[in-house]
Amino acid sequence: MTTPLNRTFLSYVRQGLAGQITAPAGVTSAPPARAEIAIKIAVNNRAPVGLDLQTYGPGDVIGFDEGQILRIEPTAGASDFESDLLACVEFARPDLPWLLTPAAPDPATGRIRPWLALVVITQQSSTITATPGVPLPVLSCPLAELPDLSESWAWAHAQVTGPPGASIDSLLGTPGAAISRLICPRHLAPATAYYACVVPAFAAGVLAGLGQQTPTGNLSPAWGAGSPVTVRLPVYYHWAFATGSSGDFAALASQLRPRVISAELGLRGLDISAADPEIPAPDPADSVLSMSGAAGGGAGGGAFTDTVPAAFQAALAAAPPGSARRSTADSKRAPGPHCRLRGARRDGSVS
Repeated sequence: MTTPLNRTFLSYVRQGLAGQITAPAGVTSAPPARAEIAIKIAVNNRAPVGLDLQTYGPGDVIGFDEGQILRIEPTAGASDFESDLLACVEFARPDLPWLLTPAAPDPATGRIRPWLALVVITQQSSTITATPGVPLPVLSCPLAELPDLSESWAWAHAQVTGPPGASIDSLLGTPGAAISRLICPRHLAPATAYYACVVPAFAAGVLAGLGQQTPTGNLSPAWGAGSPVTVRLPVYYHWAFATGSSGDFAALASQLRPRVISAELGLRGLDISAADPEIPAPDPADSVLSMSGAAGGGAGGGAFTDTVPAAFQAALAAAPPGSARRSTADSKRAPGPHCRLRGARRDGSVS
């Protein structure tokens, strides 16, 4: 028997020292370059000694272990990704997107900005190059193709999966039970080639990735109002893909058009002019009946939409044994065995 599992999505996860950061920063306010944490250390029976620690921030790193990447969507080199889907990258650490954010969640909204972001830009308008002396590959792309970083809190989340009744805290510490995910909000166009890049979300991370001196003051976004038309960003990880031609479900559904159904849909002519040698042929005008099939036709669900001539019914009921004998009631549904569909051959096949 399959064990049911619950899947829970979390706006963020903070673990370790990052979970001890208490100073918040809103989605528009600038957090410090590094967060400060006050701790106390006691040795033997001596009085505790207070220490102020600083955590690493976005400007202190130039990348992450690519082994943390569990899955990317679409896959690298994909050429037919559906344009109505979004690109994403999943990490093994459930707290990775917020690990180096030097601030606590905003107490009013519960939101916290990740220190990195996933961007998707067209290959036609961008380049990714390696430059001697620069720690990371550099993406050069139009500012207009980048997402709004004030909404970056909405495009990162953690996912926890486990049996009913299991606590979130226990699952966060269980290998494979919790992951984190970055999503790019860009709406893709059909038949277009793209780069997907994991880049810094703060300017200090950009400067560190470009091999430049990082500031010690408050952090500013990696791009936004006031940025140049063309933006240069160091790239922690990237892959290329392309979307297929328009033909996804939404495109196909938009092509549906209502049509007026013909009254003769599902009807087939049944020729009774030579039903049996013992049965006189009906008038030519009454010799073809409209028989309904599975597609419809026939008022009230009957087999025929036309009235079977009374003389034909009487002759069929009076036919001698061995011919097309049927009861009067049955004759309304099934004329004799020699009746055939119009267009049918003598061997029983239908043309």
